[in-house]
Amino acid sequence: MAPRGPLPFTPLHQKDETLYSHLGRVNAHNCCAGSSRRFLHEVFGDMKAVSSADLPSRLDSMLDRWPEVSPYPTVDEVIEKTTQYPYHRSFMPAERWKELVRRASCGPGSSLKTWLGLVAHRFSASAMFRSCIECDRLSWDINGVLYWHRSHMLPGVVVCPIHRMPLIEHFMQSKDSERSALRLPPLAGTLAIVTRSSLSSLTRFSVTSGDALWSEDRSLTGDLCVATYRARLRELGLCSTSGRVRWAELSSLILESNDGFRGWSVGERISQRTGSVLGWLYGLLRDRERLCHPLTHIVLINLLFDSFAAYAAAAKEAQGPDLSNISPRTEEILDPVPPVDVANCDVSCRVAAIELGISVTTVVKRRRALGLPISERRKTLTPDRLAIVRKRLATGVPPAQVAQEAHVSLSSVYRIRSETAGLASHPMKVSDEEVVAYRKRWVSTGLRASSFRQRRVLDGAAYAWLYRHDRDWLTANRGRAALPVGRKLRQARIDWDKRDENYARRIAALSDDQRGRSPRKRVSASALLRGTGAQTSIRAHLYRLPKTREALRTCSESVGSFQKQRYAQAAASLVGSDGFFAQWKALKLAGLRQAPADGEVERERKG
Repeated sequence: MAPRGPLPFTPLHQKDETLYSHLGRVNAHNCCAGSSRRFLHEVFGDMKAVSSADLPSRLDSMLDRWPEVSPYPTVDEVIEKTTQYPYHRSFMPAERWKELVRRASCGPGSSLKTWLGLVAHRFSASAMFRSCIECDRLSWDINGVLYWHRSHMLPGVVVCPIHRMPLIEHFMQSKDSERSALRLPPLAGTLAIVTRSSLSSLTRFSVTSGDALWSEDRSLTGDLCVATYRARLRELGLCSTSGRVRWAELSSLILESNDGFRGWSVGERISQRTGSVLGWLYGLLRDRERLCHPLTHIVLINLLFDSFAAYAAAAKEAQGPDLSNISPRTEEILDPVPPVDVANCDVSCRVAAIELGISVTTVVKRRRALGLPISERRKTLTPDRLAIVRKRLATGVPPAQVAQEAHVSLSSVYRIRSETAGLASHPMKVSDEEVVAYRKRWVSTGLRASSFRQRRVLDGAAYAWLYRHDRDWLTANRGRAALPVGRKLRQARIDWDKRDENYARRIAALSDDQRGRSPRKRVSASALLRGTGAQTSIRAHLYRLPKTREALRTCSESVGSFQKQRYAQAAASLVGSDGFFAQWKALKLAGLRQAPADGEVERERKG
C-alpha cells in the first residue's frame, strides 16, 4: 500500500510530462507496496480510479490527499502543465470551458470524453502512447529519466512536433489489459508508418497541435473560431459577403494540401464526404455552439493561416476590447454561485425562471406541486375571467379559441386546464369543418402512396390529428380513397402456398439425393437450405412456410444419427470384405471413439 503521510521522495515534474507519467515515477521511486490500483486509490480516493493519460479527473481530491505528488500548488497549474485540457480550450466556448474545468477538478471522469464529443466524433477517444527517440535520448542524457510527453499523445499526431521525426507507437490505453497499471516508457516499440508524401502535412499538423497545447493565451476561446475562419475565407475568396461558403472548393483545397489524408491515423474518418463536401466542415463553420474535435480545427487552421500563431493573432483582431479575459482562471470558477432554489418564495417566479433557464410555467408547476402559495395575477386573471375559461374548456372548446375569447395567453389557458380537476382528461370539442378537412387530407395520401407507412410520411400531421380527435373513423377503414378509373388495386405478387410446396418438394429430393451418395456427408438442415439456392429467402420467411419447416425437420438428420449410420456402413464394409469383424477397425473407419448400441446400429442399417 502507498505510504500514508509525506512521501519519502517526490521526483520533479519534467517539461511536457503527463500526470500519468509523473504518478508512475512517484510510484516507482518510492517502491510503494501493493498494486498500482491500490496506489491510485490512495491518490484519488477512488478504488475504481484510472489515471487517464490525456484527460485525468479528480484533480482537486488528488491535491488534497497527496500534496507531494505534484509540485504545483493549484489545480490550475496541474491542468496547464500535466494534461491535454489546454489543447481543447482554444476551440471551446468559455462557458463550456468552465464546466470542463469543474468536471476535471471535482467530478468523475467516466463520461467526460462523451460530454466533450470525442466519442461521437469517432477520431479514437483513447490515448495512444507514443515516444520520440530523440526526446528520450535527450531526457536520459540530461535528466536521467524517461517519461511520456503530452504532445506525443495528441490525437492524430504521429510526428514529433519538436524534432520532426516519426514517433514510436507502444499501446493504446483503452485496449491495455492492465489499464490501472502505471506503465513507464519502454526502450523499444513499433515505429509509426509515415509515407514520404504525407510527411510534410503530418509534420505541419503535429507542430500546430503542439502550439495549441502549449498556448498560454486564456482569452483565445471557441467563441471566436467561426468569426475568425469566415473572415479569413472572405479574404481568400472562399466565402461571399453574405456568408455563403464555397464548400466544394474548400474541401478540395483541404484534401489537396494534406495529400488526401493518406498515411494519417484518422485519415479514413476525416476524409469522409457528404456529396462533394467534407462532412465535418458543416459543423465547424455553421454552428457556433457545437463542439467540434480540435483535430478538425487544426486542419482548417493549417490551410487558412499556416500556423497557430497567425490564427491567434487574427482571432485577437476579431475579438474586440470588451471580450478580454473571457476565460477566467480555475480558482475563479471552482466555487460557482449556487443556483436559485425553486422553493424559495422570496424570489418571484419570473426571476427564478430567468436564473434557472426554464419557463415561468415550469416554475409555477413545481411550486404548486410542493404546495407553495402562488400569487395570482388579479389584474388579468380575475375570478370572473377564470370562471369563463373553465366553463369554455368544460364544453370542449379548443384552448386556442378560449385564449382568443378570454384575451389571455395560451399558456395561461393550458395552466388553468391542468390545474382544474377533471378538465385535463375532458375531450376537446372539434368542429365538423376541421374533421372534414383532415379526413380529406388523409384520404388524398392514399392516391400517392400504397402502404400505410408511406401515407404517414406524406402527411403525419393529419394522421396525428385524426388519431387524437377521430380515431374511430381512422381505425375503421384507414381512410381509404376511392381508386381512380383505370387503376387496379395492387395485389400481392407472391403465392406463398405454392412457393411453400415447391420448397418442400425440393428439400425432399435433395435429401434423397444426398443420402444415396457414397461416401456421403451428413444431411443437415443448413445443407438442405444451401441446396435449394434460396437459403436467405427461406430463413427470412420461414414463418410463412409450414410445409417447408416440416420437410426440414423430417429430412435432416442429427449428428448422433449420422454417427450411427457411419458406424453401420463401416461395420458392413468389414463384414463384406473378409468376414472378420473387429470393433476397433469399425470405429477407426467411422472416425468415432465409442460404438453406439447394437439396436441403434441395426435400425440405422435397415433404414
